[in-house]
Amino acid sequence: MIYEKLRTVPTADELIDLAFRRALRSATAKKRTIEVQRTMVRASTEILSDRLLKTVHDFPNFDELSPFYSELTDILVGIDELRMSLSSLQWAGNQIQLIARETLRKMRSGDPVRLRKACYARISSIVHEVDGNLSFLNDARNILRKLPDISDVPTIVVAGYPNVGKSSFVRYVTDARPEIASYPFTTKGIYIGHFSRGGKQYQIIDTPGLLDRPLHDRNNIELQAITALRNVGTAALFL
Repeated sequence: MIYEKLRTVPTADELIDLAFRRALRSATAKKRTIEVQRTMVRASTEILSDRLLKTVHDFPNFDELSPFYSELTDILVGIDELRMSLSSLQWAGNQIQLIARETLRKMRSGDPVRLRKACYARISSIVHEVDGNLSFLNDARNILRKLPDISDVPTIVVAGYPNVGKSSFVRYVTDARPEIASYPFTTKGIYIGHFSRGGKQYQIIDTPGLLDRPLHDRNNIELQAITALRNVGTAALFL
């Protein structure tokens, strides 16, 4: 599935701590002060910019998502919000690279210790500036990794009112194990089950319950069912 390999997104403090600790270790073998300071600047800025930019590249191109995954992504976390947060990380990674080049250039004639400390302060400020974006992306990652993997096989979407036995039916005829309880909207996401008939594989999608109301009044739980009905079903079974 497109999101299953997304790595945990660290916080700003975790990133900075990692970068400065590794920078210190990388400089221990150096003897001259300027070599130590230059090595620390290179190591810390490379780690920070690499981690930030790798997070950006981990996420897929949202324009290339299938309609099903595009709509689900937008419902659950918001594609515009994802784009803005990823753009902020791209900016932060690029800024850190610029600060590194500027600092290393100034070290040719300036005080290397003072310049390294100033560099640390500037890059720390930039990383803290995108801390909210890092937190949002990690929350989004935790949600998106749970999206089901839709197979390219004949698909039956099971839909209907809440609490009418959709999940019980899917659990009975497939290997899926959706949550079952005696209150409405037990199913809050999409579950996939599979079964075989005549040597052919089929999948059944269990969807959240739908209330009889206009589309603009539906909540995010119901909209997931609408997305499945609209984009992936070979057939629909209404219970």
